[in-house]
Amino acid sequence: MTEVTATYTLPGREISAQGLRAYPELSGAPSKGVDAISGGTGKYAGVRGEVHVEPRGTKVFITYHLIG
Repeated sequence: MTEVTATYTLPGREISAQGLRAYPELSGAPSKGVDAISGGTGKYAGVRGEVHVEPRGTKVFITYHLIG
């Protein structure tokens, strides 16, 4: 398990998120997870919600669920 703090740069500025990520194998991809959005800048100032992270093969799919 690791604690994750991430900053996602999107058109219109940035979103910050925090959460936990499990690594079933030390050299492999993390398991899928959900991180809490703690805020943002620019057009995302004051936003809340979740970031869903799902590894699929060699790719990682990231989906944002924004509130506010």
